Amino acid sequence: MDGPAAARTLTAPTTAGRRLVGALPVRARFTFTVASEADDPEVRRMLRETSFPGSVSLSFAREPDSLVAAQVEGDVHDCILARERATGRLAAIASRSSRERFVNGTPTRVGYFGQLRVAAGLGGRRDLLSQGFEFCRSLHQRDTAAMYLASVVAGNTAARRLLERGLPGWPVFRPVDDLVTLAVPRRVRSRAPAVEIVSGDQVGMAEVAAVLTRNNPRYQFAPCWTVEDLMFQPRVCGLHPGDFLVAIRRGAIVGCAALWDQRAFKQVIIRGYSRTLDRCRPLINALGPLFGVPTLPRAGSPLAFAHLSHLAVDDDDPHVAIGLISAGRRAAGNAGLDYITIGVSAASPIHDTVRREFPHRSYASVLYVGFWPDGRPAADALDGRPSHPEMAIL
Repeated sequence: MDGPAAARTLTAPTTAGRRLVGALPVRARFTFTVASEADDPEVRRMLRETSFPGSVSLSFAREPDSLVAAQVEGDVHDCILARERATGRLAAIASRSSRERFVNGTPTRVGYFGQLRVAAGLGGRRDLLSQGFEFCRSLHQRDTAAMYLASVVAGNTAARRLLERGLPGWPVFRPVDDLVTLAVPRRVRSRAPAVEIVSGDQVGMAEVAAVLTRNNPRYQFAPCWTVEDLMFQPRVCGLHPGDFLVAIRRGAIVGCAALWDQRAFKQVIIRGYSRTLDRCRPLINALGPLFGVPTLPRAGSPLAFAHLSHLAVDDDDPHVAIGLISAGRRAAGNAGLDYITIGVSAASPIHDTVRREFPHRSYASVLYVGFWPDGRPAADALDGRPSHPEMAIL
């Protein structure tokens, strides 16, 4: 049997990227479209109500408007909806975005697949996923991105096996790096850093962009940042020059980072704990402050954290990294946050610095590159340098 046809109907572009709307043939159970503003309440409900199991069960909400977070992900963004043809019920959502990133040190448009949520009872339907990828391919043909990033929690072996099977019509998914998200608790007081740390508004965004531009090419898939990007609020929603931390040594700027609190448009909600962890939670919370370990909020609470984003350090100097992270912890404490998160490659020298110097919890995931046949040459040419896709924009 022939595979489902690509989407055929197009609508005009919007500020969120090109808006394409299409449907699969009548014989298909599901129809696929790109979300409009009218679909936003349903999209937010599915995000809010879908939780990810584990010792800590989480949901990832995007209130009060999912479009705000979408604009952070890329200058092209499509929220894809799958509906049951017979009932109109929302069966699944996913996102496809793209932006400029460094690939082998050169600015290149790279896509990202994310935000996949499937309605209860439909999680095992491969026809839903296959038809969804066919629809994604129709969108892909209207973009210049050759490759797409996707990340999967390291312990989710079922999802990883499914991605790596290479089913007909699917993109090829190739694991390229191990990513680690490190949750480091706040600290209001700490020893003086080995470098001077000043606010970004003291040096200007041109200087910050220069630090990022000379360091990010050393890392695969690191975003390309211009001064215009850093000052354009839809791209860096809620992030301002005063939120940047800049490291100075002997009068020269040698690194930067930013404390990016995204709770105004993206929330991580605790949905529950494993039985063992729930029993231990009172003890962990009582002893955590003594040992600098993040506490565990009650179920139903949003996590109070910020990303330590835009982290760039000349020559990966550990003293500069320690100074920036220490300053980020102090800023988080002063802002009433519980901790900061730092997303890095397991192969990055900064990963070793954080693990050695700071109390933390770590969460591992696998970074994949996905591509259709036209993207294989670009994927085959990747040179294996550590990645830095910037967790705050995924």
